[in-house]
This record gives sequence, structure tokens and C-alpha cells, in this order.
Amino acid sequence: MTRPPHHRAGRENGTVLLRTDHSHYTSVEVAAPHLADRIGPGQFVSVPAPHGFGPPGRWMFSAAAVRHDAGDTSALRLVARRGGNGLGALDHLRAGDTLPLIGPLGTPLHLPGADDTTVVIGVDHGASAALLTAEALHTDGRSTRLHLFAPEPVEETAAPWLEPPPRVAARAEATPGPREWPRRVAALTDGAGRAVIAAPTPLAHAAFQVCREREVPCWVLVEPFMACGIGVCLTCAVPLATEDTYLRACVDGPVFPADRLAWERILPAGRPA
Repeated sequence: MTRPPHHRAGRENGTVLLRTDHSHYTSVEVAAPHLADRIGPGQFVSVPAPHGFGPPGRWMFSAAAVRHDAGDTSALRLVARRGGNGLGALDHLRAGDTLPLIGPLGTPLHLPGADDTTVVIGVDHGASAALLTAEALHTDGRSTRLHLFAPEPVEETAAPWLEPPPRVAARAEATPGPREWPRRVAALTDGAGRAVIAAPTPLAHAAFQVCREREVPCWVLVEPFMACGIGVCLTCAVPLATEDTYLRACVDGPVFPADRLAWERILPAGRPA
């Protein structure tokens, strides 16, 4: 994979082109040519938290796609669950509205060059990062398999990422239970050269365990709480396994080689390690 350039974050006032309300998610296409032309796989943007939703701050969104055919400009697609994280950040927007963006944030993912296949797995809202990563690999001429997991009914819940169809072939299915999840990861990564996982922390850890047993190099997108997105507040510090130190997910990540992380200190309390 060609190493993506690491651009410094900047501010850009995007213009909403289209908002689509799906059964579980809201997606918006935002014309932001400067940011869209610089964002890389694994990176994200921040938008202002709407008035009345907690203290003033910003919310972080992985870009689900980059469009270069949005009229005379380039656009990002952002997706947020309706009624959950992002409530009010996207579902109040209308075509023509201005959306102040900061980005690209984080470090773009770089995978070592190889002729074998990369499997990219996205679960729930992790589908956004997975889709952008898979399309970047595909554009780079890399053999890529993209698989998305979403709640039932899959035809409705996966629609924000599959309509319009992505440039890379994608399959979607219902998210399995904790016992079935490792078996699905094992099947999907069979014969793969590496795996990239964008999933809730317990599922990402379970996928890493499967990949480690099968000697498949694995990268994971971690999901700590982020307050600033620019490395100042340290709320997203991620502990490392072999060093007594931390990395900031919003600056050094959010995608990391899974074997670098101290999972016992990352997993939610009470969840199996």
C-alpha cells in the first residue's frame, strides 16, 4: 500500500449536499474539497456538538466515503446512528447548511506492501472506517475483501454504506453473537495476508485473538472516548503492551497493530480478556 501522506488538520466549512434518513442511521454528503482530497484510510473528522447536548465540544466521525463527482467539488459521506451517538449532529442538517469541519484527524493507516489479500471487517458504525480503508486499498491495486456486520434487518441497517454501491465488492450480514463471532472471523480471514478490524472493543479483541492464533497480522481501530480530537485532552490515551507508556488514539491512531496494545487495560470492566 502506498504510504498515504500525513496532512496537518485544518478547518473547513463544508456545505451539506444531501441528507438521507435510513431506518437506523442518518448519512450526509458534505462538500468539503480541501478535506476530502487529503483524508486517508483510518482518519476522521470532527463536527460541533449540537446546542443542548452536554458541554460544548466536538464529535468525531470516520468518513465512510470520499466522492470526487459531487458537481465541481469533492465531498465526504458521514454516517451517525439515529437516537444514539451523533443524535442532532447530523439529523437536523438540511441541504445548503454549513457544517464546520476539522480534519483530517489521526494518522492514516499504512500497511506493508504485499501481493496477498487484506480482509477488512467493519461492525456497526465501524463500517465507515472499514469502507474507506477497503476503497483506498482497492484504489492502490491491492487484493481486498470487505465484510460488514450490522444488526437485523441487514438490508436496512447496512444501507448507508452499500447505497450507492462502493467501488470495492462488499458483503454484509447480521452481527453474530459472542460465541459465533470468532468462528466468523476465522472463516473470513482464512488465507488472508492481514486483517483490519473496525469494531467495538470486545469484538476487536476477540478478532485479534483469532488472527494471532492463525498467524494473520492484524490492525484494529480503537474506540476510546475522544473529547478534543487533536491530542490535547489525553482522554483517548491507549496503553501499550511492551512499554510503560501510552499513545493518543486521536493523533497516533486510531488504527494500531493489535499486538502493540495492552488489551487487559483497554477492555471494558467485566468483559473477558
